[in-house]
Amino acid sequence: MTRAGDRSVPLLAAALDEGATPDPVVDVLASIGTDAARNTLRRAAAAGSAAAEPAARALRTLDDIDGR
Repeated sequence: MTRAGDRSVPLLAAALDEGATPDPVVDVLASIGTDAARNTLRRAAAAGSAAAEPAARALRTLDDIDGR
């Protein structure tokens, strides 16, 4: 999925929306790291679902890596 990059983001977003175990999905999105993946992580972090905390943590890590 990581190799597919942005092409896999809609699939991963749908998995989060359907209640998949968030940690592995969030990890793959963070590994992709594109704008589309980050936007999906932002939506998950704001959604208040089980993915909210892992997504917020992944975004903080990505921001730290990027020096934001």
